[in-house]
Amino acid sequence: MPLLPLLEMGRVQFYEYLHRLAQTRTELAEAPQSFPAILLLKFAFESSVSDYWPLKALDWLDAGATVDSEIGESLRTLLSRPWVTQRLRQRAERAVKRGSSKKAFKPYESNEKEGDSTL
Repeated sequence: MPLLPLLEMGRVQFYEYLHRLAQTRTELAEAPQSFPAILLLKFAFESSVSDYWPLKALDWLDAGATVDSEIGESLRTLLSRPWVTQRLRQRAERAVKRGSSKKAFKPYESNEKEGDSTL
């Protein structure tokens, strides 16, 4: 997937960019809400053969809300891979545990307190 390098940008910076773009180009007004972040994260977790992209995807999750059942399932699939490093395994397990909470992953939502950030 040619979109994986977006994970290097960081979630907050990426959505800030989409916000600015949506403000200047009216035809892209829905871009921040319609970006397929869940598909991007699932692809990073399910298709990788090294820990680089999954770790970048976990950075995106750490910068946002907790995971939903769809992302949680991708993480569980990732954990079953024999090449998963200890560092990746521990971070993925923490993310799966966070996924058991009631709040689902919302790619466009910030995890910060009200009034702190606009995402």
